[in-house]
Amino acid sequence: MLHPPMQGPTSTPQPATQRLERRQRRGKLIIVGFTVVIVLSLVNAHLAGTWKLLVPAVDEDFVFDAFFLNKSYGRPDDNHHGIDQGEDLNANDTNVNANPHRADVTQEDRNANEEDEPKHEQKLNVLLLYADDWRWDMLGSVNPAVKTPFLDSLASEGIRFSHNFVTSSVCWLSRATLFTGQYFNRHKSYKLRCPRFSFNKDQWQHTWPAMLQRAGYYLGHIGKWQYHDYPSPDKGYFNYSNYFEGQHWYDVFPKRKVHGSDLCAERAIEFLEKKPKDINWALTVAFYPPKPTGSGTDPGVQYQPTDETLAAFKNITIKEPFNMTEAFNRLPSFFRKGRNTGRGRWTERYRTPLHYQESMKRIYALVYGLDRAIENIVKKVKELGEYENTLIIVTADNGMFHGAHGLAGKWFPYQESIRVPLIIRDPRMPAEQAGTVEDSLTLNIDLANTVLSASEISPHQNMQGRDITELYLPFKKKLLKDHPWREEFLYAFPSLDEDHMPSSTALVRRKWKYIRWPRQENEPHLLFNLEDDPLELNDLIKNATVHGQVLDEMIKRHDEMVQELEIPIEEIDCEQEY
Repeated sequence: MLHPPMQGPTSTPQPATQRLERRQRRGKLIIVGFTVVIVLSLVNAHLAGTWKLLVPAVDEDFVFDAFFLNKSYGRPDDNHHGIDQGEDLNANDTNVNANPHRADVTQEDRNANEEDEPKHEQKLNVLLLYADDWRWDMLGSVNPAVKTPFLDSLASEGIRFSHNFVTSSVCWLSRATLFTGQYFNRHKSYKLRCPRFSFNKDQWQHTWPAMLQRAGYYLGHIGKWQYHDYPSPDKGYFNYSNYFEGQHWYDVFPKRKVHGSDLCAERAIEFLEKKPKDINWALTVAFYPPKPTGSGTDPGVQYQPTDETLAAFKNITIKEPFNMTEAFNRLPSFFRKGRNTGRGRWTERYRTPLHYQESMKRIYALVYGLDRAIENIVKKVKELGEYENTLIIVTADNGMFHGAHGLAGKWFPYQESIRVPLIIRDPRMPAEQAGTVEDSLTLNIDLANTVLSASEISPHQNMQGRDITELYLPFKKKLLKDHPWREEFLYAFPSLDEDHMPSSTALVRRKWKYIRWPRQENEPHLLFNLEDDPLELNDLIKNATVHGQVLDEMIKRHDEMVQELEIPIEEIDCEQEY
């Protein structure tokens, strides 16, 4: 912990000291506030005979944001939400220039394709199952040591997307991207206390939940929200909401402990049983597991699965990633300076073989519990006779290093951090495509367009992704002839504290990855051949005689995409916070 410098009795405090004192006061206020809210929630739960945990999550991302990044807690001005208030709320995708990343698939293209479109009997329901800190290879079909029998079965009825990525690998940015279909610089929800995509009602109207709701859908959200504004039904957001996060276990009234994944399943089943009949619905179930909790340093203490799921991994030894010490030493030198958060979390979770085994066994157990909870939710959909009229999407907000590169956490643009699972089970899908694996580059910005396609609603012009169903529905595949699917994308992570989490951008292709550290003058970039070096251990920047042409071309294209997408790489303006 940093301490303020000694001050004489008549000296004036320096700005750094004043900032530190403000942060310390805020920290105390946050702790007091949590205590009050917890007590009130317990009293409310006892009086109401039910449990709805409304306590903001004390998770690793919140603690970092609250104590190191916050500048202000003032309410945002309604004129700072990033969208023109006079904009048509029902405007569709007619502005090609608003979306340089989307291969210019226009409304005219879609209209021209409609005559070949086989009409589904009715619009689809949407079940979006969204886990936290779950990387792409944490599926039994990819890693046999992991147990996900139901998800593997679901993938056998649908499609697994093997190269699915997030555009910013941190929880809150990904959640805003999920609902808006936008890069962080467009939804402008940079920080936990800056949820402009939801706190401002005008901007919320351009999210897919609001668009579905206007089309007559019954909307629900269960589990993690992250941003602490908790939009409620009485404010016109979701029709049904039940928020809880920051823990793996919950005390549910009366006198019952329930695991977080199981509580998500219980609340999802409640939604399904109580929703109005004969109208379409869309439900997001945001699981907190397998994300860690707290900051304890005992082996495995940050992961708390059920005894039953943990027992399944009792007698196995999990293979460690490539030599974690050597891999860490191959990272740019600024990772070994200051207070890098990824390295700090690695010390807590993986620093000894025992720490690694205990943490990973519990992570596998949490994923197994997630699999069983999802099975229970889908079972209820089947019982209600709605399985064949429901689009099911399973994915995550970001990946995790799990010791790779000598790091924990996410944030940085390596594959372990930015690549996440995606399974889609779509009743419109041709039978011959069931159980296939699609290796096209799909992104979390694509989910909004994909969800809206289930209801035959055109995406809003500010959405930056594409409809993933173009990759598997025959009548939509025709669009790919004139508008081929992407072969590259830009990753961007905006940090407000370079010592803890360096900012980065990256141009990612199937074979090559170019990484830029925009605020690191001495080591500004890296180049990896992902086919020859999938672990990203060998930076090719210094071998310019062999790879110089590739490097020059990728630098040029990277800079073009940064400019096209208007990604800020300097100071992030987020003074207006609620």
